Parts: sequence; structure tokens; C-alpha cells
Amino acid sequence: MTSLPVTLTQLSHLLPPDSRNHLALLDDVCPGIICVVSGQGGEPRFTLEVEVAGRMLRTGGHRRVHAGLVDELSALVSGHLGRVI
Repeated sequence: MTSLPVTLTQLSHLLPPDSRNHLALLDDVCPGIICVVSGQGGEPRFTLEVEVAGRMLRTGGHRRVHAGLVDELSALVSGHLGRVI
């Protein structure tokens, strides 16, 4: 399995405008979000990761970049911080 980090700038170009703005807001609250593209069996998987208060939060591996990926990270971060972002 190969992993490749992708910058938020690269990732944001693949998202709809609302998700792009939400991702920027998340990055303001918890800087250091990365997107990891991994491949297994020739199929890419996209995962968002960020460290919050010493704990690594990760989304599940998605087959494509879409709004649901940002929504999932938002739910993880909001749950960990105890407030909606």
C-alpha cells in the first residue's frame, strides 16, 4: 500500500464551493489537516487526517473526493471538541 499526502489547496479544487469554505473553517480551528491518498488493489482511497489535542482523527477511506469527506471530518472534530464547527 502506498500513501501520498495531498495539500488542502490541491484538495479544495476538487470540492464544491460550500465544502471548500467548510474545509477552510476546519483548518482555521485545527490547523494541519492533510489528505492522504492511499492505494490498495489499484483503487485510490482518500482520507482526511488531523491531530486535535494529541489525538489523531481520521475519516474513513473514500473512493473519491466529495462533500461527504469534509462533513465526516467536521463531525469527528465537532464531537472531539464538544462544539459544532
